[in-house]
Formats: sequence, structure tokens, C-alpha cells
Amino acid sequence: MSGPARFLPRFIEPAGLPLQLIVFVTGRCNCRCGHCFYGREVERAAPGPTLEEFEKLARSSGPLLWLSLTGGEPFLREDLAEITRPFVAHAGLRNLTIPTNGLATDRILESTERILKLHPRLQVVVYLSLDGPREVHDKLRGVEGCFDRAMETWRGLKELKKRHRRLNLAPVTTICGSNSALLGKFFDWLLAELEPDDVVLNMLRGSTPDHWEGFFDPQDYVAFQEKKDRALDEGRLPHFTLKGSRLLAAKERYQWRLILDILEQRRQVIPCLGGTLSAVVSETGYLYPCETLMGSPEDDPLQREHFCKKSAAAVGNLAEADWDLRRLWWTKRAEEIRRHVARGHCWCTYECAWTTSILFNPRCYPDLLRLMWGKAKL
Repeated sequence: MSGPARFLPRFIEPAGLPLQLIVFVTGRCNCRCGHCFYGREVERAAPGPTLEEFEKLARSSGPLLWLSLTGGEPFLREDLAEITRPFVAHAGLRNLTIPTNGLATDRILESTERILKLHPRLQVVVYLSLDGPREVHDKLRGVEGCFDRAMETWRGLKELKKRHRRLNLAPVTTICGSNSALLGKFFDWLLAELEPDDVVLNMLRGSTPDHWEGFFDPQDYVAFQEKKDRALDEGRLPHFTLKGSRLLAAKERYQWRLILDILEQRRQVIPCLGGTLSAVVSETGYLYPCETLMGSPEDDPLQREHFCKKSAAAVGNLAEADWDLRRLWWTKRAEEIRRHVARGHCWCTYECAWTTSILFNPRCYPDLLRLMWGKAKL
């Protein structure tokens, strides 16, 4: 089997190596965002793994459906394009996503084009963070002129997309106290002015530098997502009009409703497969089941046997296993964390983990099929 078909057995038996890998390539960042869950690690600014370590990780990871290179600001890595090589060569990677704040315009354009040229079969999505109109965005990001530089990057990426149809572009917004009430109009602006392939709204999570950013109106989240549903109905988001993407569009409709239910009920509404189908690697080499259970080493004594929803839960440090993911993935510690997640002892709104948890859960498919065939409400 090739392409997505090779992952079909995981519908029946999810256990195995992760199909989805989120890698923090650096802790360095050129923004200081008031709503960032990773603020403490950004202040520490760890440089990230070496190319040799990425090579070992890729060789041991097994086939990957999806890789996300994140940070910090991932494009601060001059060798970002080279990081992708071993994952394409050894893990058969076909889908790559990279989020960015858009500040390093020249580096972003150069690295993105190099990735596309190096890997002719790779589908690439660049997510540009835009958290509101100019004044709101710049204040949240802690950088004057951040919005205008992000727009310069967007224009450059749109030109690059004309030469590389495998490039998809999407603004991503995180709902928080500063932008909640503005999101309805901001969605309209994003859709009309940017003509994106997708528009993404993430739920704020974790501990943030400005704690009051956590106070927002969930109904503003609903209003934004309902506008996206209408845009999907009208075929205005090209990422979801491509062949075979109807299921992904249904997943988008399902996921935001699921996340809202999780937030309201404060529990896993469907089983989370974080730590089973997906995993996160930090810039310091720690392996985690998801971003929500990440933390600094001093927060996470590996001898701990029990966790709560606010605890860090590292499987271990890859540096101590010569960057062999398999050596950590099948340990007693890893199994203990998977049981913790499977029993619903933690809950969160982490979109990346819920993507695979939805798509690889057969029980979700009756609802997904209804959404695929025009029933926008479950």
C-alpha cells in the first residue's frame, strides 16, 4: 500500500508508532506573545536538535502521515529545509505543516521554496499567525510592525504559491481576551482580503504570560466557526475543494463542535489518541504525548507515577536514547502515560491531537458522513 492507504490498519488497531509528529525545532522566537502557552520555554531559547539528531529521529520514527515543524519560530532555523530531508527519505512523509509569525520574511520565503523544490511530492501548509487587526495583533505579539511584516510575508507566499500548487496558505488565529469580540469582523477581513486556502481559529490553552487573555466569550468562538462553515458551504476555502478533501472539511465542522463540548464539559468527549497516534518532541529532546502535557524537565520527575491535567508527562529524553524514538515509545513509562490519557484523566482542546483522534475513530464516521453530505449541524 502507498499514500494514506498504508495507514488504514490503524483504524482497527491504533497501537503502534506515532503517525503524527509535532517537532519543536527551536525554542527561539522573535515575538513575545501575551497569549503564548510556551512563553517560559521561549525565554530559555534552546537552539533545538542538530541535523544529525533529526536524521536519527526520522530513521526510527516509522511511516508518518503528517509532520509539523514548530517552535518558537521555526523559520529562525537556517537549516529548516534540511530538517525535512530525512523525514521524506526515511518516513515517507507527504504532508508537512509549518506555523510562523511572519516576521523573518526573506528567510520564510527562501526556506519554503527550498522545501518545495527539494521534495516534489510533498504537500506543504504554512500557517501565518494573525490574531486581529494591526493594533491588536502588534500588542499581543509584543513587536511593533509585526502585522505589516506578516502581511509582507503573506504576499510573498502568495507569489510563491503561483509557482508551487502544492503550497497551501492559511492564517491562524488564537482566541483570547484581546481579540474575542473582534473575531466576527476579522474573519470577514481574512476571507476577503487574503483569499486563503483555509482559515483556522485555535482555542487558547495552557498558562499564558498575560493571564487575563484567558477570559474570552466562547460564543465569539462559535460565531467565527459558523462563518467558516458558511465559507465551506460556498466553496471559498480552496484547501477543502480539492479531490478527496471532503472528509477533511467534515472533520473541520466536527472538530470545533467537539472542542466546544470539551471546554464546556471539562472531559474527553471522545477518546483522545495523543501518545498513541501522535507525539510531540520538544526543542530540548523530550518526548511527550501532546503539547498540553509538555513541561520543563524540572516540572516532570520521570519517576512520577500519576499525573493530573496540569502535570508535565514526558516519556523520556531522546538524547538519552540516542534519538531512537522506538526505544522510548515502548517503555513502561510510555505505556503508563498512554493509560493515563486513555482513561480520560486529562482533557484539553489541543487541535492537532484531536485531528487524528477524530479521523482514526470509526465511531466518529456516522457524524462525519452526515456533515460530508450537507448536514452542517449534528
